[in-house]
Amino acid sequence: MSRGQLKSDVLRLAFLLGLCAAIGVYLIVTTTLITKDGAFYIEQARRVAQDPAGVCKRYPPGYPFLLWASHRIAGLFVEGDSPLLWTYSAQAVTLLCRVLTLIPLYLLGTLLVGSVNCFWALFVLVILPYPAFYGSDVLREWPYLLFLSTGLLLLYWGLATRRGWTLVLVGLAAGLGYLIRPECAQLVVYAVLGLIATRSPASAEDRPARPSLPLSAGLLTIIGFVVPIAPYVYASGGIVPHQFRPASVNMPPVISAVGPQAASDEPLRFEVRAGELLELPIRATDPDNSPLTFSLAGTPTRSSPTYLFHNKATGAQFWTLSGPEKDRLLRVYHELWTCEGVGWYAYAAPDARPGLLPVYRFWSPARGKHFYTMSESERERLLAESAGGTWIFEGAVFYAFGQPDHPADTAAVYRIPDSTNGYSWTMYPTQEQKGEVAWYAHPAQDAPAGATIENA
Repeated sequence: MSRGQLKSDVLRLAFLLGLCAAIGVYLIVTTTLITKDGAFYIEQARRVAQDPAGVCKRYPPGYPFLLWASHRIAGLFVEGDSPLLWTYSAQAVTLLCRVLTLIPLYLLGTLLVGSVNCFWALFVLVILPYPAFYGSDVLREWPYLLFLSTGLLLLYWGLATRRGWTLVLVGLAAGLGYLIRPECAQLVVYAVLGLIATRSPASAEDRPARPSLPLSAGLLTIIGFVVPIAPYVYASGGIVPHQFRPASVNMPPVISAVGPQAASDEPLRFEVRAGELLELPIRATDPDNSPLTFSLAGTPTRSSPTYLFHNKATGAQFWTLSGPEKDRLLRVYHELWTCEGVGWYAYAAPDARPGLLPVYRFWSPARGKHFYTMSESERERLLAESAGGTWIFEGAVFYAFGQPDHPADTAAVYRIPDSTNGYSWTMYPTQEQKGEVAWYAHPAQDAPAGATIENA
């Protein structure tokens, strides 16, 4: 390669890298919310230091580890910790991977189609909306492509120059990429096929001057591939990624029986004589083989637990009394929502007890948040705004008590203004939180005397 050609290639590549970085930074600055997959990756990155084995069992750990490392580096320059720091550091490392991927793509494209054609092809790739979006959000496509393109470049160069030691690097790139996306294992297949192809020239004239690499050189690729994935396979208990397992595995835990009765959505009743011991074994399964825990609490008759969910991306709250709705969030949207447990006990029907009033739920697509109110005036105001699409009315989601004449066994649920998430609702506000009473519901009470759970 002449000096002039080298200079042209450097200038073209520098232009592509600069343009890609500029577009990526602009998209990061103008992004208001990351995708729900991105929120899931950040949540896994938070768990990397505390429970690496748990992360491996749930998902390939490569991308979460990359986000965790980026956050640690960002923490050296920024004091404190916040969801915004996690988001920006994750977006930054993903953009860096996109920029770096252009280098092996340019070098490989120059060898295959020439530098000019490669430049224009990559220019189109840089300015296309969807590839740019994937490189400025918290998504793993570009980190995966970085290892895949690097492995392809090393494989092409190794086969062309008959340098067998490069196959170790190909395997290493395949293994590291596998920890991000399992599809990167295809590099091992390409290496074996490449060795076969280079050993079978069409004629004697086509045979290269250098001796071809033996098929046994493919073992170098396998060795390089095994080295980075061996700890992952050991920690996860298998080489098949979590998302490739049968759909039945990704299901919430199921209680099949309590004592002699089959589990039911309706309350189960048991009779026992005064002074006698009542033992009720609980049979439950979790397809993921995660540990199960149970809690015991006294609740008013016909009341049901109200579950609190937190949005991992925005921190917004979501409350539901519905068992099917809770299970759907755990099964389908577990990347976005995390269940924080029971907040209080309310009622599913207005006639369960005298004095119950509906609690209405609204959803704002623009804000990405829910709003809850018992106030009829607020309900009418938001219904008026729903005509313009600002709010979507989701009806009465449960029933609780208003401020006048609420039962003595209930406690106040406070609505706390939140500059980030709009409002939050809690029974136990801190001294710094200033809010108003939204409604009254039942807190979790002590279990009946003598009731305990063993081997929970």
